[in-house]
Amino acid sequence: IIIDANLHLPSLHYIAANAGSILAADPVSVAKAGRLEDVLGRLRIFKPNRFEAEHLCGFAINSDQSMRDALDWFRSKGIQETVISMAERGVLLGTDEVKIHFTHRIAAVENATGGGDSFLAAYTCARNEGEEPADAARFAIATALNVIEREETDRRKISRQLIIDSMRQAEIKERYL
Repeated sequence: IIIDANLHLPSLHYIAANAGSILAADPVSVAKAGRLEDVLGRLRIFKPNRFEAEHLCGFAINSDQSMRDALDWFRSKGIQETVISMAERGVLLGTDEVKIHFTHRIAAVENATGGGDSFLAAYTCARNEGEEPADAARFAIATALNVIEREETDRRKISRQLIIDSMRQAEIKERYL
């Protein structure tokens, strides 16, 4: 189940308390990020952007140490997998086993609509299919790049095979923190 902070608060709490499957969430904005504070501990996957993550954890994410600290902060709240999108600065992934900073080539943005949504959908799908978190993150990065580099908003032409074929062009590199 994927939720976002646009949901009515009682609905957020009900879903978090009664979800019978993996629960993932996206804050959608800094202004709405706080709406998820009470349910963070019930999330398996959380995908804030850098600004939403900074708002929730209360400090800037601008160094290797602050990257580690932010991932640790979310883990201390009970989240099993935190994936922080940092635009041109890459993506952070934190689990009990790893903390990784992924970088990728600079995107030639045509239409940013849906980039974060497609990232979370691809990551969650890959994890649901049994991929390891790092592999799921690479797949999600390539998916988001494919989405934001297309002018059209009809994303039906994007397929798993297209993403797999384009992963090399994404120039994804990783560094353990």
